[in-house]
Amino acid sequence: QLERETITQRITDNYFYRAKQGLFTGGNYPLGYKSIKVDKNGKKASILDIDKKTSEIVKSMFNMYVNENLSINKIALDLNNKKILTQKNSTWTSNKIRRILKNPCYAPNDMEVYEYFSRKGYMIANHPEEFDGKYGLGLFGKEKGRNDKRKQVPIHEQILVIGEYLPIVSTEIWLNAQYKLSRNTIPARSGTSKTTWLSGLVSCSECGYCMNLKLTYKSGKTYSYFHCRGRSSRGSSICNHIEFYQCEKLESNIKNLLFKKINSKEFIDKTSKLKVEENTELSIKKNTLLSQVYSVDSDIKNLIDNLKKGNSVIDKYLTEQITELDIKKSEILKEINILELELYNQNSKILNAEYINSIAENINNNFDNADIETKHILASAFIKAIKIDSFNNFIIEWNV
Repeated sequence: QLERETITQRITDNYFYRAKQGLFTGGNYPLGYKSIKVDKNGKKASILDIDKKTSEIVKSMFNMYVNENLSINKIALDLNNKKILTQKNSTWTSNKIRRILKNPCYAPNDMEVYEYFSRKGYMIANHPEEFDGKYGLGLFGKEKGRNDKRKQVPIHEQILVIGEYLPIVSTEIWLNAQYKLSRNTIPARSGTSKTTWLSGLVSCSECGYCMNLKLTYKSGKTYSYFHCRGRSSRGSSICNHIEFYQCEKLESNIKNLLFKKINSKEFIDKTSKLKVEENTELSIKKNTLLSQVYSVDSDIKNLIDNLKKGNSVIDKYLTEQITELDIKKSEILKEINILELELYNQNSKILNAEYINSIAENINNNFDNADIETKHILASAFIKAIKIDSFNNFIIEWNV
């Protein structure tokens, strides 16, 4: 595993050392488990053991999310209606449910789970041959800092270790939950952009040409407007559309209509009758990229095995090769993540109720916090085209 030395250095710290030994590191133990004392090398130590009553709650969460296709919000509502409280005797929220569904402690330590975390770029403290499916897993170093200054740690700095406690759900249901969570997660806003999430969707109804974005600067401020490309590039012989449509105003109008559309009873009833067609081309491409990741991992492992066998000069070149391969692996993983989103957001496929509900839920809850690219992807799932006439009236052609 890449950066084995980094992992070794970190787990020498008492906290990570205890985690690596499969011991309970203190604090709040995960729902579904209890802490018990055992004899470890002649000393009393705490480990996790399955709690029969609360483990059934965990199983029901995964079952409702994966097998019954309930949204996270509906799972929280169901538990609250049944008067089932959290470990701190509070009501359930979507964030609390999501944290449980993401927790790897419930998953078996088998090779499928190993490959999942390896592809994502996590550091893995244990060797691949230790992933035999007998125990659960722990993910450490997810946050750093104290109290209100705590910050999320990048994935490549987080450490996955094998615990000494039994898993609660199967590999299949845990991985399916992760794939569904990743499809339903919207990345946070990454910053400002000069583009618009309506890019590529807006066209002129007079001539059929797309509407381009024009930027103007006045008194230190930037203003953006849509204008007809046919008119600006080919003149009045092609199009008489001379009006400009303010980008911010159009985004606001389209957003309001999009929200109204996806929350209408007519739309929800209609989408429940649709089916899905798989895009095999994207699936094949994704599998090809996964094969490349496995190949790079193998090359990295071989290079790491050769470290310290030669002199310092050889080690230097080997380290440089490992770094280059690690960068290559990161680039492939980015491509895979994009493909996974495309597979779930194919405009060419017929949308089904589960897909519609998950995208609609994201738009309702997270649209304002999404970046430009993600907003465009979400909007494109529902909007086929926006056509503006010479009087700046517009109509929306919907995909569904």
